[in-house]
Amino acid sequence: MFKFAKYYLIINLYRKNKRSLLIVLVAIVMMITLSLIFSDLIVMAEDTERYFLVGIKWLLLFGLLGLIGYQLRKIFLQSSLPFEKNRSTNVKREQLMTKEKLQSRSEMIINKYRSVQ
Repeated sequence: MFKFAKYYLIINLYRKNKRSLLIVLVAIVMMITLSLIFSDLIVMAEDTERYFLVGIKWLLLFGLLGLIGYQLRKIFLQSSLPFEKNRSTNVKREQLMTKEKLQSRSEMIINKYRSVQ
């Protein structure tokens, strides 16, 4: 039972947050790529350009880290209630569901003509 519930939670988490999970994975890959590219550029650059490249590298890395943090926060906020269903806000449906007795169209017509007489 525990395994079933665990897989259900993981699937529900994935279903709700496909885009956010994809953004997190892409940002991690970009962080690794940026680190490798900028380390090569820093080695090739001269003294004055090195400081500029190091600054850009860390600015981009902190930006990507912030994006990852924001997306993870969004994922955890959306997954706090895993069994909650997304309900559509259909006003007519809600009004019908609050009625005690539902009537068919023919019953409504008959009641209308009975009340006129």
